[in-house]
Amino acid sequence: KNFERTLANAKAKMDLCFVRLMLKRLAASL
Repeated sequence: KNFERTLANAKAKMDLCFVRLMLKRLAASL
């Protein structure tokens, strides 16, 4: 169960980084 929580946390960080990357790309294209 602890492992699942760690995995979910890692996925959340990945999603956050991905969103920030997309926002930077969007801002650059503007």
